[in-house]
Amino acid sequence: GGDYMLKYDDIYNDRYEKIKDDTQKTVLTYLNFHIAHVGVNARSADEAGKFTRDFASIFNTQVHEGKNSFMAGALFEAMKTPYYYENGHIAVGTRDARRAYHYLKRRGYEFIEDTVTHDDKGRIICAYLKKPVAGFAVHLLQD
Repeated sequence: GGDYMLKYDDIYNDRYEKIKDDTQKTVLTYLNFHIAHVGVNARSADEAGKFTRDFASIFNTQVHEGKNSFMAGALFEAMKTPYYYENGHIAVGTRDARRAYHYLKRRGYEFIEDTVTHDDKGRIICAYLKKPVAGFAVHLLQD
C-alpha cells in the first residue's frame, strides 16, 4: 500500500529524494497541523478572566469558563494559574493526534508523558512537547 503517495516513474528511476518529499507531503497533508488556539499564563483567575474578555470583545466571541482556564471561542485560552513554561501554550490541532504523536516521536521530539490524555476510547486527544518554543509550551490537540 501507499503507492498513491508517489509516481511509479519515480520508483523505477530511483528518484529517492522525490519519493521522500512526496511521501512527507502526503503525511503532513493527512496530519493537517494548524494552530488551534493560543493560551497565555495568567497570574490569577481574575487576570485570566480579564484577558479573555478583552480578547473576546475584539473578535466578538463568547467567553467560557472551565476548571483551569477561560476560553474566548476556540481562539484564545487564559490559564487561571501559570501552567507549563513562561508564556503559555500554543495548541496545534491535528486530525489524528495519535499518529501525530508517533510521527513527532520518530523524528526525535519528546513529550511530557503525564500530559498525554486520552478520550474514553483510548485515543490521544492532547500531548505536550517537552521543549518550549519562544517560551511557549506546544501541545497537540485532536480536532
